Amino acid sequence: MHVVFVPKRRRKTILGQARRQLGAIFQALARQKECQMIEGHLMPDHVHMCIAIPPSTRWHR
Repeated sequence: MHVVFVPKRRRKTILGQARRQLGAIFQALARQKECQMIEGHLMPDHVHMCIAIPPSTRWHR
């Protein structure tokens, strides 16, 4: 599944410390939901992630 996160008004807020922490946070969330982060790209104004989600996972929550 391809997921894109965009800050409000596409502001360039994903910088510095936040950028360094977000990668680890998204990885931890994927593991918690029994998913696998295939690829991710953090840009200053958006995030792209490719996530493998098992069929048994309820992803709407």
